[in-house]
Formats: sequence, structure tokens, C-alpha cells
Amino acid sequence: LRSSSDLRFAERALPTALSPRRDLGAMLAWETPRVEVQVGVFNGVADGGSADGGDGSTTLDGAARVFGYPVGSGASGARLGLGLAVVAGTERGADEAPAFDDYETPGERAVFTYAPGVRADGARLRVLPQATLDVGRLHVLGEWALARHRLDAPGGPTVLAHRAWQASASVVLLGVPRGDDRPIPRRSVTEGGAGAVEVSARVHGLTLDRDAGPLAPTASARQATAVGVAVHWSPVAQARLGL
Repeated sequence: LRSSSDLRFAERALPTALSPRRDLGAMLAWETPRVEVQVGVFNGVADGGSADGGDGSTTLDGAARVFGYPVGSGASGARLGLGLAVVAGTERGADEAPAFDDYETPGERAVFTYAPGVRADGARLRVLPQATLDVGRLHVLGEWALARHRLDAPGGPTVLAHRAWQASASVVLLGVPRGDDRPIPRRSVTEGGAGAVEVSARVHGLTLDRDAGPLAPTASARQATAVGVAVHWSPVAQARLGL
């Protein structure tokens, strides 16, 4: 879980296409310095969708997430983090409201669109493991996502499993590294320093189930891969400029 103000890239990665961007519901959270747990019940939205209170969903999704640091600590300079999130529920759509959206890139370019007559019709399951590694000024993130859906199509019911992943690395060139959080200046420009500078690189991909091909127009793609590089400068702790 990362606030948009702490993103290392201008856009989120392709695993976001297989999970809700925003949803409405209730959640309980428990945190310690080494472990955090969240459990909640939500309205339930399509892959890559956002709930606005009027999306037509008639069921609820249950979600649970745990993330911890089994190895190392922030004080030691080396730390390994492992996490897992699971979302499960059911959804049944109709021809006029199929209960799913197009699969898009983070820049909202359509990758895959279901043909008319295809709609959600049963269980859906999302599984999202994650790992992070912090060593000195280096921060590494790996994430994988699985979204499994039961659909009703003109040719009969089918179950599709879509997958996405990302791997990214960031290096703090100037400033104080803070692991998952953005670095802060050791000396800000107002104090005569150079602020904080971080360089990041990422590769990420999306692969849709091979059986999804016949359920889409010919213009749809089944795979997408992207790479990105970013540079951020924080002249002071409260400001951040990115490219």
C-alpha cells in the first residue's frame, strides 16, 4: 500500500490492472514496527476499477493483507520484507452491465476489451505476493498478481486466470534513504545543501489467459510489457520534483 505522494514513477505498475484502484468498505488494521495486517469487507469492483457508490455491484469482497520484515531491521541497514494480499468474492453481471472493465495500461491505454455478451458470472479471486529488499542506499521491489474470474460467454461459461508482475530498483544518490518511503535531504537547499536525489528503474508486464483471446475483438492484445526510468529531487523534505 503506497500513497500517490510517495510513488517512484509517474504511473503505477501493470499489476494495478488486476486489482481495484479504489473501493468502498470497512477495514481493520493492526501494526507493529515489524508487521502490519489489514482485514476488510468492500463493495467489490472490477479489475483496475474504482468504486464510486454507483458501479452496480451486488455483492461484497473480503480482503486480507499481511506484510512483515522477517530479516533485518532499518537500524542495521539491510532489511527484507515479505507480504501477501488475498481478495475473494463473487460477481454476476448482465449484458448491459457486465461487471468488468477493459484492461488498460497505467496511462489508460486499452490493452484488452471483452466482446459484447461476455459478463462476470461467479467467483473471483485475486492473489498478490510482494517482496522488498533494502540494502544501504538500494531499494528493490518485486510484485506478482493473479486474478481468476468465472465468466459467462456466448460459447458457455469459462474460468480465466490473468497475471501481472513488476520489478523495480531505486538508488539514493544524495540524502538519507528511508526504504519504502522517499528519501529526505541530509541538508536541504535552504541550509546550503543539495537536497536528496533518487534514481529508479522498473520493468513490468501483464499476461492475460490464453483462452481470453476468442472473447475479445481482433484489435485486443493479450500481453503488455513496459519499462521506465525516473529521477526525483527533493530540495527540502516537504517538496519533490520528478522526471
